[in-house]
Amino acid sequence: MRILSGAWLLALTVLPLLSQAQDTRKVVKYHQFPEIPQYREEYSVLKEDRTIRHGEYKWFHLRA
Repeated sequence: MRILSGAWLLALTVLPLLSQAQDTRKVVKYHQFPEIPQYREEYSVLKEDRTIRHGEYKWFHLRA
């Protein structure tokens, strides 16, 4: 009985953490300027507010 109550306690602790996740959208931007080398940005934004970046940010230099 003690093991079962421990499992319930664990489930009740983890469940709110899983339900708070927010959906993200991947953004890929290509920048091409005549005076600056070309580059590409990759990052994720929240679907509800696209001004908030979330997660890993990548910057790639593109060869001409």
